[in-house]
Amino acid sequence: MAKTRVINFDLDDKYVYFDFGTYALMMYYAKQVDSANGKLLFDATSSEYWYRIDYELDTNGISNDDDTAHFEILELQQVVTFIDSSITKALSNEPQDLLVKYGGVKKFYDLFYSEVGFLGNISIDMDEFYDDNPINICYKFSRLNDLIKYAISINQAYTVSIS
Repeated sequence: MAKTRVINFDLDDKYVYFDFGTYALMMYYAKQVDSANGKLLFDATSSEYWYRIDYELDTNGISNDDDTAHFEILELQQVVTFIDSSITKALSNEPQDLLVKYGGVKKFYDLFYSEVGFLGNISIDMDEFYDDNPINICYKFSRLNDLIKYAISINQAYTVSIS
């Protein structure tokens, strides 16, 4: 049975969530398209606390209970451009579902954990739920992008949590 963990992004009346396996697949795909921009995207989907832990920055005044996302306008603008141009274009050219492209769930799981770097901060199991359809993934990226654009426009961080 697939797990039901989700990652949630929330700001005002804007709410976006992804099944955790789908989120991991999205981050892996983004890294394959462009590793540097994939890292910025990953950072944009991290809480400020975990961002600071990852970069070994001071966490004084911030706790693990604080769900405020890492929020750097210039980085977020770059993420928006990355999703709008590179991710959307790449996904529109995918001829098959992503798990088929990666050789199935087991092979994707092995590929995911063989990667070094920021993807190691995501912990997935093989029994996560994965939506691997390129059209659906593109839609999910566009919803996240809309939330990020809104956050930029009002200059306010969204929250990010896993439930």
